[in-house]
Amino acid sequence: MDSPATVINAAFVTYVVVNAVMKTFSQHVMPLCFSGLRNYITKIQKGEGQSGKQYSARYICSLVADFHRTLLYGGWAGNPRSHLRLVYEANPLSYLCEQAGGRGSDGVSHILSIPVTKLHQRLPFFAGSPEDISELESYGDVQQVGTKKYDV
Repeated sequence: MDSPATVINAAFVTYVVVNAVMKTFSQHVMPLCFSGLRNYITKIQKGEGQSGKQYSARYICSLVADFHRTLLYGGWAGNPRSHLRLVYEANPLSYLCEQAGGRGSDGVSHILSIPVTKLHQRLPFFAGSPEDISELESYGDVQQVGTKKYDV
């Protein structure tokens, strides 16, 4: 943590989605995206989400940098693909997020509650303010399934 006083700001209105399928954020073009995530992002970009504020996209193209920005300024960051390893990436990032008052999810359930079944078990990852993550989960169909598998 940058500081013991690091707290995720629920009022900050940015999001990061690490996903090549979601082509153009500025034009809201997400033709290959799953309906729940597409609907959620469309609503928050228009200011029609639970916060009532209009969100904008930020994308540094590095999970660590994007997550760090989320820790410092708020909003949420995520990767809907089953790409992050639970033991080495998702659990530690979720733990840090929760220490800052945020929440980590795979789009369906709380990351830190997911039992480890394989050493290199992979899953989608979303982290940010508890309000944003709960709203994201409420849309359902936010995980990208049927993509490349990373079996190790």
